[in-house]
Amino acid sequence: MSSVLSAGRDVELLCALIERVDQQDPGAFNNLGVLYHSRGLHAEAVDAFLRALAISPRMRIAARNLEITAAQPGACDALMAALDARVADDPDDRAAALERARLSRLVGRSNAAIRQLETLIAEDPDDAAALFERGLIEQRAGDLRRAQRWFERAVNLGGTDTDARLHLAEVLYQRGQNEQALECLGVLLAQHADRADAHRLRGFVLGDMGRHDAAIASERIAAQLNPALSAAQIDLSLESDGFAGAPTALDPWPVRGMMSLEPEGTRARYGLGPAATRGTLLVNGTGHDPVARALTDAARACDDADGYASRTVHGEALERYARARLLVEAPAVAEMEPAGQVIWQRATLGEARSLCLLGRGAEALPTLKRAGAVWPHHPEVLAVFAFAAASDVERHAASAETARAAMLRLLRQDVTSAALLHFAGDAALTMHDEALALGFYRRALAQDPARPTARVAIARMLRERGDLLAARLELVAALSAVPNWRDAVIELARVHRDAQRHAEARWILVDVLKRQPTDVDALQLLIEVLVGEDRPHDARIVVDRVLRHDPDNTGARWFDGVLLAQQSRTRDALARWAGLAQTNEVDAFVERARHAVSHAVYGSGAPCDPARVA
Repeated sequence: MSSVLSAGRDVELLCALIERVDQQDPGAFNNLGVLYHSRGLHAEAVDAFLRALAISPRMRIAARNLEITAAQPGACDALMAALDARVADDPDDRAAALERARLSRLVGRSNAAIRQLETLIAEDPDDAAALFERGLIEQRAGDLRRAQRWFERAVNLGGTDTDARLHLAEVLYQRGQNEQALECLGVLLAQHADRADAHRLRGFVLGDMGRHDAAIASERIAAQLNPALSAAQIDLSLESDGFAGAPTALDPWPVRGMMSLEPEGTRARYGLGPAATRGTLLVNGTGHDPVARALTDAARACDDADGYASRTVHGEALERYARARLLVEAPAVAEMEPAGQVIWQRATLGEARSLCLLGRGAEALPTLKRAGAVWPHHPEVLAVFAFAAASDVERHAASAETARAAMLRLLRQDVTSAALLHFAGDAALTMHDEALALGFYRRALAQDPARPTARVAIARMLRERGDLLAARLELVAALSAVPNWRDAVIELARVHRDAQRHAEARWILVDVLKRQPTDVDALQLLIEVLVGEDRPHDARIVVDRVLRHDPDNTGARWFDGVLLAQQSRTRDALARWAGLAQTNEVDAFVERARHAVSHAVYGSGAPCDPARVA
């Protein structure tokens, strides 16, 4: 009985703390949330983490703690139910709908958040706040290109201007577009010179450009505006069941800087040397994280990364793999064999795989070469190295032979993993070696005949060769294994389109859009089908709908010109194509537009004439 009373008093004391902590200190609310969680008060912990994020939206450790706690039964049911009730009582209450979408995003329910945000954007394509939230989801998933487009739309509309512009600058920096990032930050700081986080990001960009004196000056300004950026503080993490040792609320991991998606394996980013050193001290035991603890934390980070990778949230997976690798690369931990080596292999391969899937495989090559020296015959090392080398072909022509040699070595092994074989097939396809890719895909199917991804990849290759019947049979087999699987259904619609069976393609696409009204790929394909069916009025409706959702969509912009040409509005059509031709996108529709402009092929009434000539 006394223990029960004691526990009750502990809970009362914890609840009393909520009004006693510094109301402007996000770290205090984060740590309070961890204490709530430790006592099983999950709803209260969710509230504390949300209050931390309201003060510091970029506090990644609080965001992750929120996700972990929200996964507990009933942890955020009351909050969600209240927002659902507000939306149900007043369907026009966009503030409640946006708040619900934001909460869904924060607690890790990305699919629900996307559906809710796309409903808001469909009703009002100029809702800057919804566009910004949509961009945050893509940034977190690691799709920086799509995130950039969402943030640009939000910035252009002027709403949530400072946050959207800051995130846009961060994405530009992460994509290596430093000049554009610097320009974006210049506009932001001209309007809001007191934004410490903007000054700090500017320091990262300047350091990356080699302008170290200016970078140091920006860091100093940031520290003056917000001393917490340079002051060490301890934030509790549910992920490691202890102290994270974060230097600031903007720097939640002891071995990372402010950025959320960029790997620091080479420590090439400005300002990460001190952070990496700080992580090493913690690992060596002169801080808090002994060697055994570092190994445990690294293994947990890998487990967490695997979970994100399985949900295709590769940006978050990349961050955790990188953190695990840096933990075990610390000198004291590296001496621990074989446990440290096993975790290092797992983290290195996971990090490299995520980089490849994010289109940044070349960045993984230095670490993979180290792994290859230790495990020269390991199948996964060979597959990931081949993909990374294939990603580097544009910069180094010799990488093609390096990648092909690794693939051939892999083919000679008795690999039983269908996923690994499929990954190698994707690497071969990156180099446009269809024969090699087909060999890997067929071997993947031999290991797992019900695997739909390999069949869709094979079907796509067959369709591009013009073997439509064989492609259709592969897709039917895939759909018999996994009915209504979206990738297979969309590819089947493309097969019908290429075979001039427009009605069949249209029925498939309409069915897809019933389930997901804002599926841009399905909408773009539907435009082509409707044009092919000579239904310009319906095609115009879909073109306008796509352009409301995605004004930069190349397919919709191309067919906008096509429909104008069919109306004999040749000058307007050419103007549309000229604008499309000037974009930097690498896209078939952009090439069509460039050909149409250069040859002035328009006004024939045949919608695909420019493409046919091209």
